[in-house]
Amino acid sequence: MSDSLLTAEQFFAERDEFQDAGRWMELWMGRLVRLSPPDETHGLVVLNLGKLLGEHFSRTRCGSASFARPLVVARDPDTVRIPAVSCFSPSPQLDAWDDGPTEVRPDLVVDVASSNDRRRGISERVRQLHLAGVPEVWIVDTKTNQVGQYVLGEPPVVIADEGLIVGRQMLAGLSIRGASLFERPTWWGTT
Repeated sequence: MSDSLLTAEQFFAERDEFQDAGRWMELWMGRLVRLSPPDETHGLVVLNLGKLLGEHFSRTRCGSASFARPLVVARDPDTVRIPAVSCFSPSPQLDAWDDGPTEVRPDLVVDVASSNDRRRGISERVRQLHLAGVPEVWIVDTKTNQVGQYVLGEPPVVIADEGLIVGRQMLAGLSIRGASLFERPTWWGTT
């Protein structure tokens, strides 16, 4: 691969040729960035959040969640972020079953900081998502078992243990106990 900058389209076209088929890669200002593979706790958080969001969206019909959906957040040079979860309002421009890249802006992005490289640059990641038009970002830190709730134009809120993540806009009426994101289902087993 040359040192030239990649576009989002080149990134997706060539992704299968990258290490691990590009599964743990993002594009940052035209350059490839490799992230550590998610660990077990990362998967547990996504599982628990997926269940809670699925129940909420089934009940309210106000949106849908996509998992590891590539978001084109900047152009020239191109940046593609692949957050753990993106929540979208219903939109004719968005096929909820498609897992390809989109420039449709989610109402909420949830990212899981489960390794040092995933924690590095969180402030920049949140800033970039806000600049791209994402009004709310949650960062779940598996090291501290805390959730940072970043709403555009408001001071960040950190939720820990029994604190509540209070849903806004499309998630109105949803309250998530912070610690519940880290709880193992009974069928999960022990390690």
